[in-house]
Amino acid sequence: MRNDGVLDALTTLLDCDPDVADRDEIGAMIRRNAQIRGWVDAADVRLARRLKELEAEGRSENAGMAFTDEGRRPGKEARNTENREQICAEFPALEDALATGAASADHLDVLARLTKNLSDGERCDLHA
Repeated sequence: MRNDGVLDALTTLLDCDPDVADRDEIGAMIRRNAQIRGWVDAADVRLARRLKELEAEGRSENAGMAFTDEGRRPGKEARNTENREQICAEFPALEDALATGAASADHLDVLARLTKNLSDGERCDLHA
């Protein structure tokens, strides 16, 4: 998987002590947390995509079940991960934005909810 600076962010965070940090340092830690969280969420998108392929071949259960069973996630969170994969498949730039922390999983969740019932024409307008 791509690093996207996440290893540097994690290494930096491991060296930080929030208990003695000033406001600017805490802001930097929050940004690094978001970057790492985004990378993990983007990794989940890729895992969900692969599980979807394996499911189509009859070699896996659906992604939601895998994230519930092996990821110890509630059903709603597992479904959200599946929805994020669908939105990233439709809008690939969002996956990159997620991986770098420029967009959050919550952003993708809102977009997935808002686009769920769009007509084909509305979907075309959105892409344009």
